[in-house]
Amino acid sequence: MGAVAAAWYYTGGHLFDALERALDAGQCQVRIDADVLNVRSGPGTGWRVVGTYPRGATTTADPITWNGFRRLGEGRWSASRYLVPLPGARC
Repeated sequence: MGAVAAAWYYTGGHLFDALERALDAGQCQVRIDADVLNVRSGPGTGWRVVGTYPRGATTTADPITWNGFRRLGEGRWSASRYLVPLPGARC
């Protein structure tokens, strides 16, 4: 369960409050673990590709996951399974 979904559940459904707390928790650094990872405009394969990362690249991510995707920034999402948090990251 992603940070936002868990927070929404435990706060009784106050999704915007939960989203704000998740964002306040800080960003994390992740390493790409796919040959080429698509960055999409939304959390799913139906969203358009807005960029890519090569294997081994690192980037900053948000602690927000939805539908198996992690938000990398405004309008930038990638499949969570290919994003490996770096040691000490708070993801």
